[in-house]
Amino acid sequence: RSIIASDLESEGRFVSEASYIVYPDDPVNPSMYYVKNGRTGQIEYSSSNAVDVIQYAVDKASALGGGVVHLTSGLYTVTKTIYLKSGVLLRGSGKATKLVASGSGFNVIHANGSSNSPVEDVAVEDLFMDLTNLFNGYGIVYGFVRRVAIRRVTIVDNNNDPSAPTVRGIIIGAY
Repeated sequence: RSIIASDLESEGRFVSEASYIVYPDDPVNPSMYYVKNGRTGQIEYSSSNAVDVIQYAVDKASALGGGVVHLTSGLYTVTKTIYLKSGVLLRGSGKATKLVASGSGFNVIHANGSSNSPVEDVAVEDLFMDLTNLFNGYGIVYGFVRRVAIRRVTIVDNNNDPSAPTVRGIIIGAY
């Protein structure tokens, strides 16, 4: 049967409220990003690198057995891979949450286990991804995973140069 994020939530794999909230200091031209604990309201981590802050929240949520990492509205420049871990739902605020990739040779969001130890119960939803400035990479990659979902994610790649290295949106499978 197909697993979607709401199924995972109804089965108790995700909490209904955000475990961690990631937000920029300025939604249009950010210079700092913050992680707030969704239960205590305390800021736990900050950095000028969006990926470092998102990864911190993903790692913390997974270490606690899973949860929701909510990215608020704003621009998040992605220059390296965000690694999803078991039990984590990465949720944006729709098209107002913009992950803009910049660079080469990385996947924006990657959940990859092994045949003996798959990543389980992961989802990505309510995001806008711009891959125009990503070369030799993918938007979302799921490999050796179980019970996954991708919902309401818009991926654009406006690189119209046919000689440029290709970019693809989503890959799911064992490789």
